[in-house]
Amino acid sequence: MWLCKQLDLPTWNTERDLSLELQRGAKELNSSPEHWKLLQRYVFEALQSILPSLPEPEKPQCPSWISSILQLPIFPITSADGSNTIRRLSEGIFVPDSQLLNPHFADKVDILDFGTNHIWDILPVLHRSTVRIHYLSDYDKAEAMEVRVVTPTQEDSELSDIIRAKRNVLTRYDHFRQHC
Repeated sequence: MWLCKQLDLPTWNTERDLSLELQRGAKELNSSPEHWKLLQRYVFEALQSILPSLPEPEKPQCPSWISSILQLPIFPITSADGSNTIRRLSEGIFVPDSQLLNPHFADKVDILDFGTNHIWDILPVLHRSTVRIHYLSDYDKAEAMEVRVVTPTQEDSELSDIIRAKRNVLTRYDHFRQHC
């Protein structure tokens, strides 16, 4: 800050400067496939820097500068076919927020991909998006997910028995809940 003052340079202001920085930086880093991991980290850390500026969860209004950042084509996406690109958030992009489901859906849907960075750290920012994005933890909402389930090529009787037993327990639980 002292140096900026001495040189009469403007100081960094997240609200004013982050959007332009992200647009330029993401575009530059996306120009080369070998920079993919750096791009993932760069966008993740930028979104993480927004966390202190978020309003309280019970306040519906999000600052316009945060909303505008969430609409930029800067998000690292790994497509179902394995290709990497940056895009805007959209309904066709899934947030991998389930350790259990992530590996099962990675090659079936387009995933918001921040590499080794823990997406749980920035979920409060993503929740502020005006775009309806899907979370893998919402897998039980079949109408919201365009994922084809492929039937197994051979029967696994042991696994089928386990699934049947768990289904029966869940069905009884739902039946119990409805009658209480």
